[in-house]
Amino acid sequence: MKSSEQFELTGCVELDEFMIRGFEAQAPGRSHGNKSLVVLAVERVTDKKGKQTIGWAYARLIARQLKT
Repeated sequence: MKSSEQFELTGCVELDEFMIRGFEAQAPGRSHGNKSLVVLAVERVTDKKGKQTIGWAYARLIARQLKT
C-alpha cells in the first residue's frame, strides 16, 4: 500500500522507532540480530468536545534484517 501523500501530519506529532521480529536468544532486547527497524508517526488531535484522539498514523519500514 502506498501513501497518497495528501494528508500531512500537523500539530502535535509523536514519533517512535521499534524493531520487529520474533524472540532471538542470541540477540535479546534492542540487539539487532535479524530484526527490522520501523518508524511510527502518530498525529494527536483534539475533537470538538476537547477529547484528545489519534488523527493520522503512519508506519514505515526503515531497514530490513539489521546486522551489526
